[in-house]
Amino acid sequence: MGGQNLVTALRGFKIRTATLDKYLIDRDKPAGTNSATIPPYYIYDANGNATDEISEVLRASSSIASVLLVMPSVEGHDRSSWAYVAYSCTHIYAQRHITPQDPTEKVPKGFEELRQDVLKHSSSLEEDEGLMGLFIVITEARPGPTPPELRERWPILCGLCEQTFEMWSTRQGHRNEAHGLNEELDALPANA
Repeated sequence: MGGQNLVTALRGFKIRTATLDKYLIDRDKPAGTNSATIPPYYIYDANGNATDEISEVLRASSSIASVLLVMPSVEGHDRSSWAYVAYSCTHIYAQRHITPQDPTEKVPKGFEELRQDVLKHSSSLEEDEGLMGLFIVITEARPGPTPPELRERWPILCGLCEQTFEMWSTRQGHRNEAHGLNEELDALPANA
């Protein structure tokens, strides 16, 4: 499990929660975003892909498997009046190089239609409603997935020889001693 706060880099659109509530009510979620835990508490599959109840409604409406609802949350503040609907996102464990490919800039077919469908429920005059872009969102008290390189999988391969290990720190010590590297025993991932 990752840290206690979830940091997400996403590409998608920004929407008022009041607008999203109206959209969800039209899709048999009578309590809107209150139909589920807010901010969403994600369930991760074996590949680290996240899902939650409201994202599933958005996915069903668009047929885009990667759609994810992301909501900012900071302890001591009221619930955010904004939500983000992502077509591509990456959760950040410690540090990450953001590129046009990660999260991808390529908007999937059907996403613009989903955005327009949600925006039909807007009564806001704010310019930012429906704004598309790259956003960084912090959600406190929501752990993210553990990066693949930190998941304890047995055997853990050295990567430079055929030797295997049961603990990451033992692998790192071996790489330093046997292969002359100078790696930290419990280093943060370079891009996760």
